[in-house]
Amino acid sequence: MNKAFDKISEVLGGPMSKVSEQKHLRSIRDGVVGAIPFIIVGSVFLLIAMIPLPEGSGLALWQKANQATILIPYRLTFNAMALYVSFGVGYHLAERYKISALSGGLISVCGFLVSLAPTLFNPANIITTTLVGNDATAYKVMAKEGLYMPIANFASKGIFSAIIIAIIAVEILRLCYKYHITIKLPEQVPASVARSFEAIVPVAFVVCIFSIISILGGINLETIIGTLVDPLIKVGDNLAGGLVVVFINSFFWSFGIHGSAIMDPITQPLWLSMLGENTDAHTAGLQMTHLMPQPFYQFFVYIGGSGAVLGLVIATLIVAKSGYGKSISKATLIPSIFNINEPIIFGFPVMLNPILIIPFIITPIVLLLISWVATALGLVGIAFIQPPWTLPAPLGAFFATGDWRAIILSLINIAIATVIYLPFAKTYDTQLQKEENNNQIAE
Repeated sequence: MNKAFDKISEVLGGPMSKVSEQKHLRSIRDGVVGAIPFIIVGSVFLLIAMIPLPEGSGLALWQKANQATILIPYRLTFNAMALYVSFGVGYHLAERYKISALSGGLISVCGFLVSLAPTLFNPANIITTTLVGNDATAYKVMAKEGLYMPIANFASKGIFSAIIIAIIAVEILRLCYKYHITIKLPEQVPASVARSFEAIVPVAFVVCIFSIISILGGINLETIIGTLVDPLIKVGDNLAGGLVVVFINSFFWSFGIHGSAIMDPITQPLWLSMLGENTDAHTAGLQMTHLMPQPFYQFFVYIGGSGAVLGLVIATLIVAKSGYGKSISKATLIPSIFNINEPIIFGFPVMLNPILIIPFIITPIVLLLISWVATALGLVGIAFIQPPWTLPAPLGAFFATGDWRAIILSLINIAIATVIYLPFAKTYDTQLQKEENNNQIAE
């Protein structure tokens, strides 16, 4: 069995490591991760504006009266995630090409903004009606004439176009540098000034290309790209797609390959897009439709990290009689509570361990099924807020959904994970005991 695992690891290790190190995929992953602080901070303001409060209380009245004002920071952080992702992807991709990372980030944002094609708005042409009593009264929208940016594309709607445009913009920058299509200044000029002049020609190319497409051609790139990735979102937003994602993640971790590094470039943009749409629906008082955005996986499925390893740590604490089992479970308990799984995966180890790989793959699949059913039946609220991933699962589940029942589901999942891991932890600990006894006899 061990030889079989070693062979699989050898076969998968090289190709999958190359995939995880691919420049564009890593840049997408790092760019999305870089936007998460803004998403988390924006979620705090959303929580303040939307958290249920006792009807008629002073806090509830204050919340209702000031809701629009409270949501302004949310709209410029969480609800502008595509803008931050655009800069992050461009920055990291340029950095990996060993060209100016700052220029890469800025040129990506430039391309994204130009692609949005701001339009001239004349409020005199806009007439809407509002119902006052039984009479429909016409009124003009109170707005100044001028250029208006379609800010909705800054949110989850524009995240995929932001990523693709960032890659195109940085590739243009790279080609200009490679073939010396830049403005060169004398060596005596400060480096920062020289770099800014070097970026003039690439920026001109990017502005012209996306102006022709979006402004002159009238082509809405965000709509086109959104239509192209919509099938991918639908696949990732159903139970079958979720099961595939969880299985692949655990499978690669089992062989010492960072499963999240393989899956994140694909799943992170999808999950953020789903979360953003849920958030938009919630703030508009509409039904949220995406059951499985990122917080769903983080706080209901990957409890303790990939493989739901908090259950393994607790199970080992319960059954351990070997010295190593006792020490490793105590040492990894705190990291696992805060969803850091590397110490238990590499320290126990779980990877390449024929006994523990089975529950490591099975457990998150079981938790996904239970959590999906509970969410689909309305027993637990749908996630629409992004808490920090290091929050202990019950707390994270509550803040993600605003539903106290999420705490109960998270605790039930921890108990189920522990029960699944118990017989395997016992078997492995017995093996460790035998090895320790044999070592003592040999000494």
